[in-house]
Amino acid sequence: MVTAHTIPFGEPVSWDPTTWGALVQGRSSILFAVLAGVSVALMTGGTAGVFGDRLREARTRLLVRAVLIFALGTALTIISSQIAIVLQVYAVLLVAVLPLLRWSVRRLLVLACILAVVSPVVNVYGAYGIDVWGGQHGEVAALFVGGVYPAVVWLTFTVVGLLVGRLDLSSVWVAARLLLVGVLLAVVGYAAGWATDGGAGGRRSFRAGSSPSGATGSGESKEVGFRLGTEPPDAGPPGTPVQGEDVDLSGRSCLRTPDDTIRCGALGDETPFGEAEWERPGLEELLGAAPHSATTFEVLGSGGFALAVLALCLLAPRGLRAVLYPVRAVGTVPLTLYVAHVVFFEVVGDRLGDHDREMFLAQAVVALAFASLWSRWRGQGPVEQLIATVARRTAETAPADRPAAQPGRPVG
Repeated sequence: MVTAHTIPFGEPVSWDPTTWGALVQGRSSILFAVLAGVSVALMTGGTAGVFGDRLREARTRLLVRAVLIFALGTALTIISSQIAIVLQVYAVLLVAVLPLLRWSVRRLLVLACILAVVSPVVNVYGAYGIDVWGGQHGEVAALFVGGVYPAVVWLTFTVVGLLVGRLDLSSVWVAARLLLVGVLLAVVGYAAGWATDGGAGGRRSFRAGSSPSGATGSGESKEVGFRLGTEPPDAGPPGTPVQGEDVDLSGRSCLRTPDDTIRCGALGDETPFGEAEWERPGLEELLGAAPHSATTFEVLGSGGFALAVLALCLLAPRGLRAVLYPVRAVGTVPLTLYVAHVVFFEVVGDRLGDHDREMFLAQAVVALAFASLWSRWRGQGPVEQLIATVARRTAETAPADRPAAQPGRPVG
């Protein structure tokens, strides 16, 4: 995450080793979405699952966590003008999986397969429908369709994580199979994405008032509406700079809409923007596997990548785990570090200049040192502790389920 937000990678991943750093683009947040599902599974009994009052308590805790994480994400969105905040989407995903806590591994697998195929289509055409009929609700709608992290597509990753968390993760055989499946999915997804998009890297479509940036605010000049963090300019000639964003509008005719969105179309297109041909989604929006493209091929490729990373961590020798303790410790304070990173980036992001790698190194060292010390001293990070405490106390004070009435015996 820190790498993706701090170090610019202009070229997509290829056989050129200088592009391999771009592996972090899009994949880090997808890995977190998968791990969110794994965490939900572990919190709700792992392979055994939970039932009765324990299931009710687990659902209450998860719901409270979702509310708190959504509120935190909203606060970060208000202060952040350079990073697309993902926490609100994570909160939506936590709520979405609540009905799935008693599902079997097989049912979860079937659902994940269906979502991988259907959700990208729903994302594209749902975003188009909102653009046409409900654009004034763009920011809310972008949580579900058309945004940088569309929940309708990302639910696939969390369901996969929930499925994985129901497996016996202490088994080397299970971890080895996860690695094999992850590698196969990544190869198939990225190969198919490259084949269908001619190696161009995929077309990214961000609608419903979302920002096209998942990192530092750099945008795409591909027929989209941009929700800007600062006051956007009036429509101007091709090449007009957009304050607060690094967006190339060359060769585009742009219009500012009442909801502070800049919409751009082909230069010289006299069709009204609300009905312009370029706004209608086509097959090309479902092709490729570029980061944040939300296509089936990206779901397969990046989902497989996340599974492979998880499997490698499970297969790591005990000696290596000891050496990598600082990295493991980061896993106890992820939300705290995320908040700190967003605030830090908002304060110094515009001053990075040519020092992006130095700033990355500084953040990485501080994060590893803080996580190592805090995890030994207190365990969970401060933000994690606060959310866990509120969720636990709320679940403890929630009324228990009333027993079912017996024939001829009133319940009261």
